Amino acid sequence: MTLILPYPDYVKLLYQAEIIQNNDSSDNFDITRKYQFGQGYWRQIQLRDSIFLEISYYQQPKSFILKLHERKHPLEFRFLILLESEFKNLEFKTGEYFLSGSGMASECAVLEPSARIVEVAIHLHPNVFHSFAENTSGKLPKELQHLIRCWDQPTYERYGTQTPAMQIAVQQILQCPYQGFTKQIYLEGKVWELV
Repeated sequence: MTLILPYPDYVKLLYQAEIIQNNDSSDNFDITRKYQFGQGYWRQIQLRDSIFLEISYYQQPKSFILKLHERKHPLEFRFLILLESEFKNLEFKTGEYFLSGSGMASECAVLEPSARIVEVAIHLHPNVFHSFAENTSGKLPKELQHLIRCWDQPTYERYGTQTPAMQIAVQQILQCPYQGFTKQIYLEGKVWELV
């Protein structure tokens, strides 16, 4: 049986899940919660007000469909490290990345097959990306302008194969050896490296 779930309900359930790791008070920006729909965890690391890093490691026993309505969307970078599934027609595969610029994300339904998934995702507010990437005159370079769109314009989207440099940076995020402020700086540096 397939579960059909609106995306806001899915996110709400993720945030209501039991916290399973948050040992160090200096790491209060890094919270790991039990994954609600199977085995594993969902980890959200808030590096700044407008920079979020998510690490998902889970196995779900059944498929479900997420219904995503039109919504304002930040910049998003996803890196799929592992996807094991019997479902063969997957749009996103192990070793690939997904890039979405800001703007209005279209309505869609995403099938989440019963699978084992390991993924790292970065979410950036457009203003943070703009201030990071702008040139000395305060403008984005021409080759990056398509990534920042008004909230009523459709988002730019792209899939691709992760480069070896991307894979190394993602592994360094997963194996971060630091705690507290040093951890926060290190992870933010890796976020910008991947961007």
